[in-house]
Amino acid sequence: MGKKTNIVILYSGGTDSTCAAAIMAKDFDTIHLLTFKRFGLFSTENSILNSDRLKNKFETKLFLHKIIDVDKLARFIYYRGYFKNIFKYGFFSLSNCGLCALINHTRAVIYCLDNGFKDVADGINREWPFFPGHMEEIISELKKMYSEFGIIYHTPVFDLALPSEKVFLDKIKSSLNPISSNGIPPGNPGETTGRYLYKLGVLPEENVKGTALDRRMQARCFQFVLHNIFVHWYYMPDHSYQDYEKATLLFFQDKIALIVKSLKDYQIKKDKSRLYKLIN
Repeated sequence: MGKKTNIVILYSGGTDSTCAAAIMAKDFDTIHLLTFKRFGLFSTENSILNSDRLKNKFETKLFLHKIIDVDKLARFIYYRGYFKNIFKYGFFSLSNCGLCALINHTRAVIYCLDNGFKDVADGINREWPFFPGHMEEIISELKKMYSEFGIIYHTPVFDLALPSEKVFLDKIKSSLNPISSNGIPPGNPGETTGRYLYKLGVLPEENVKGTALDRRMQARCFQFVLHNIFVHWYYMPDHSYQDYEKATLLFFQDKIALIVKSLKDYQIKKDKSRLYKLIN
């Protein structure tokens, strides 16, 4: 990849998105770190901690960190076609974590359209295979969504190894459906996002996930509980992971199609579009 100027990072402030920003800083001079806040997310200002560390580490690069309110946009995406989706997809409409990712990607597209940027990245990886935004089929659909607007969606840490120490939620999940049963073994040997940042001098140790420091680095969200209740206590006892993946894909393909239509309307009409009113 040749040297480019601007890239947008969907930035939580956590280990993975910080590692993604550090990796992409090799090829871009200006890194726009976008942290999104909305109802249900707490302490989004925690993301400042690692954005400042990146600024201090990469003195020749420009890191621009912005915290953007997406509350009205979130309601639009959550409830657009809600009753139709309940009828068609049932409780898949409760896929909070997937819809949250979709909200963030939609806002990132808008940011790129407003500024003429052509590259976006995030810290998505293989650690949470039951979260739609981490599923390869959904990532492929998101890449198609970005490509509709001439934007490349990069996933620089997707194939890095996973840390050996599992966090609390993983322990709950593994009691029902071990991640390793999906071919994604926790604790792969090799480079992890934490190890990468530790060697770079950004983090004080190589695995901070689940620690007090981790909680100070990024926003806190507890809405994932609803998603996990649906997946692990309602859907997965009677279905395979492949069933879940297929049904999730169909639901998000419909959602993404509606969003692409709204984004094209924004691209053409700008301040006269519905999306403009939702972000201003």
